[in-house]
Order: sequence, then C-alpha cells, then structure tokens
Amino acid sequence: MLWVDRTLALACGAQRPVDAHELRIAHLVSMFRVLNDVGIAGKVEPDEAHDPLNKDLTLKARLLELRTSPT
Repeated sequence: MLWVDRTLALACGAQRPVDAHELRIAHLVSMFRVLNDVGIAGKVEPDEAHDPLNKDLTLKARLLELRTSPT
C-alpha cells in the first residue's frame, strides 16, 4: 500500500495507526483537521499571496458556496 493510501485510510478512520510513524501521520491529519475547522468557523479569507489556486474565480466561488451552505 502506498503511503498516500495509508494516510487517507488513517484520515477517514478506516485504519488505525500500527506503528510510531503512522501515529505521527495520524496526529498530523488530526491537527490539520482542527486547523481547517477553525479556519472555516472563523470565516478566514484565503491568503492569495502564496497559493495561485486562490486566484481561480470558479474555485473561489465554489469555496464560498461550500462555506456558506449548512452542513
């Protein structure tokens, strides 16, 4: 299994960490989940300075739609 597949399995809860390396990956996934949740809850605007994807108007419109829709 590729490390990406394993990371995705850890992220969605399909697998549990089996060693120290996977435990660290699972912790990183958890930290990014918290950071993402905080950013969404705080309605933080994307910083266009370091991500060219944020200049994509279609993508930005979709992001706004997702952030404003009830979940």
